[in-house]
Amino acid sequence: MIYSKLILMAGLIIYGHLIHKAQASSCDSSTGVDLSSPGKSFSRIMPRNQGQLGLCFSYAATDLLRSHIGANSPFNVFDAAVNTDEDVDGGDPGSVMKSLIERGWACTDTYKFQNMFPSSENNILTELEKISLDMPVFYTNDPYNGDQRQDRIAQKVVAYHEHGNCELWNESKTISKEIDQLYDEVEKLSSKESKLRNEMNMLDWGWVNYLSGSRNNSEIQKDLKEVKTKIEQKETKIDSLSKKQTVYEKKIEGKYNLDKYSENDAAQIVYYWAKKTYPLMREAFLKYGLDEKFIPSFKQYVTERVKKDPKHGFTYAGRMYGYKVMKHALANSCLPPSRAPLRKNIQPKKINLKNSQEGLSKIEGLLQKSNPQGSILSIHSAYLTSGSWNSETRDYHAVVVIGCRTVNGQKQLLIHNSWGQGCGDIYKNFTCSGGRIWIPASGAIQASSEVQWLEN
Repeated sequence: MIYSKLILMAGLIIYGHLIHKAQASSCDSSTGVDLSSPGKSFSRIMPRNQGQLGLCFSYAATDLLRSHIGANSPFNVFDAAVNTDEDVDGGDPGSVMKSLIERGWACTDTYKFQNMFPSSENNILTELEKISLDMPVFYTNDPYNGDQRQDRIAQKVVAYHEHGNCELWNESKTISKEIDQLYDEVEKLSSKESKLRNEMNMLDWGWVNYLSGSRNNSEIQKDLKEVKTKIEQKETKIDSLSKKQTVYEKKIEGKYNLDKYSENDAAQIVYYWAKKTYPLMREAFLKYGLDEKFIPSFKQYVTERVKKDPKHGFTYAGRMYGYKVMKHALANSCLPPSRAPLRKNIQPKKINLKNSQEGLSKIEGLLQKSNPQGSILSIHSAYLTSGSWNSETRDYHAVVVIGCRTVNGQKQLLIHNSWGQGCGDIYKNFTCSGGRIWIPASGAIQASSEVQWLEN
């Protein structure tokens, strides 16, 4: 009898413990689910600070991936951002996760590349983009022979560089140099003209001029006339050269549509702009601390622009070229043991939040699993700061949902953000701790466009 009572009591204790545990891991309880609590997947993943750089999509993606595989150090958000061929100031967390999983590894953050991205306005990618806008785009409307034509143009450009026989560049540089020289000469003559006029003004001093042996008016006038004639001649020549230069610039202006030029003319245009932009590109890489061995040669700079990415079909011209070089540099700088392996049996999934209940059910379902996991919301940033948003403004911000609970009958979600570990007045409408905030679930879902997660 005693034994049966003990067994019954033990059973009740175990049952009570299981009930308590079930309630504790339920979004319907006040305790709820919190993946930042000790032993959970986000307990050692603290909110990072993206600063002024719009890399929220990369922070959210890398933090969710890290929580899923248990990596010890943070993933490099810069490597993840350029790995996806997305703009640096915006992107899709799912694309980041998918591309890294396909690659099979993610670079851990050594902060080596932090100086490359001080802000969204000033960073290596935006600077490369500005430089690249002046480099001709190798596009073609010929689906059959276009690639071969582009390659021939690139090879001609390389030959011009090796032999220095590009007429367009040489003539343009000669004209520019001659115009600059003429302007210098005009400036010196103008200075001489000014001195002569000052000398004429001194003639008003009468007897002082006589005693000092100053020249008379007619002598000065003669010199003035001669100087003015020289100035007029040089200005006429400048005008003539400027018109000639305009003819060359008309050719150069056609850089964005090389299809309408012969291969030789197109190659000359490309060479002209490659010679102008290549030194700027090198300077930008060195300025932001990229190892010189990763900076492409002039030949690579030209020929790589006409090679297509076999996966995405991008032609590396214009702004995409900077991303390609950055991907190469970051990947080759991130060698073992600075790589965290990623299993290829996990896949990013997402749903559009047209149905609010469906989105909330998916988030809760993920958090209430036996092995709970977070998800990513694309949410209006204004909702996080003020509790309201304008549906017409596309200011979506990527955050990770790492918890849920019910307080006074209202469901709440715990948001893991990338605005640092402080709170201040940023989240004045919500409960904040260490850069994580509890917000009403219904409002959060309504202010969001989609939810993304990982599945085995």
